[in-house]
Amino acid sequence: MNATNDILKLLCKRLKIELEDLLTNDFENHMRTLRELYHSVKEREIEFIEDENFESLKKTNDPYIITAVEVILFELAIIKKDFAQASKQKKELKELERFLFEETRIWYYKSLGLYEYHFGDIFESNKLFLKARELTNRSNNDAHIEYLLGLSFTRLHQVSKSIYHTEIALKMYNDDINIKRIIDCKLLLGINYNKLGQHQMAEEYYLNIANTLSKIGDRRMLGKIYHNLGYLYSQIENHQKAIMFLTKALDLKLAVEEKLSTFYLLAYEYKNQGQVSKALDLCKEGMKLAENENLNYYYKLYILLTGLKSNGFFDKTFVNKMEKVIIPYLAAGIASSVLYYSTRVGNDQWNSQW
Repeated sequence: MNATNDILKLLCKRLKIELEDLLTNDFENHMRTLRELYHSVKEREIEFIEDENFESLKKTNDPYIITAVEVILFELAIIKKDFAQASKQKKELKELERFLFEETRIWYYKSLGLYEYHFGDIFESNKLFLKARELTNRSNNDAHIEYLLGLSFTRLHQVSKSIYHTEIALKMYNDDINIKRIIDCKLLLGINYNKLGQHQMAEEYYLNIANTLSKIGDRRMLGKIYHNLGYLYSQIENHQKAIMFLTKALDLKLAVEEKLSTFYLLAYEYKNQGQVSKALDLCKEGMKLAENENLNYYYKLYILLTGLKSNGFFDKTFVNKMEKVIIPYLAAGIASSVLYYSTRVGNDQWNSQW
């Protein structure tokens, strides 16, 4: 036993407590702090960790606590969409896997699943969420995991499975009166029912959410709901309502990344209505925003713009660019996300939802 533990042992003897109990209590105190921080990060309540206790935990010698800290930092990097930092954390955690215990292993699998969901392979993401669920079911059900499974299954077009897991999550969030997550679940259910062609049920979910969001003043989320309503009305050929809600969505959305899908869908809707001038203006504006932010949407808007200008007749320059630049770029993402690309424009699914 080292000098520090010798001193602790003498103190414990004087206080009539066991050294092992003291060390265990210290570990539990650390974990209590980490659980609170993990919950705050997971629920998107904080973007930066400015906590004195957390800073001290990072300096501990306990490899199990250090590993838990790294998992939280990994989750935070993913939420902030910091691919470079998330990849670095992922690599570091690979070396620390042996120090994961059941609770932190569940966190780890969820974070790995989110990493794959945002930056990698949706199939692998789904597998990791299922692994986390298997571990969780040994103790208690986890609403967040059920919701993440709902997200991943809808991107895999396994809609019935998505509805099953999302409804489990919704029941648990209703029991906890977690309004934010209740809205998340209802939006996902609306997207799923829309995919199934049950447009009336999807509309009911969307309008119910819109009513709630209007009361609490959540403009960002309301923009997403309006986008989905616009897409729904476009599908059932209620073009007037589609344009109305997509325009509202564009006014409410702030982040460039979130605006792009609405630019594309609204331009497409105007095209279908024969309002070519408005469609062209939206394509040009969207392309300016997308050029340095999202090449996927830049190319989609470029294709739509070119089609509008040429009345559907493409010249050799355009065909050459498609063959040598655009198709290879889009194809690079198909191996892991082929199902995702086919519906991303319509269903404005937020990345959180982690």
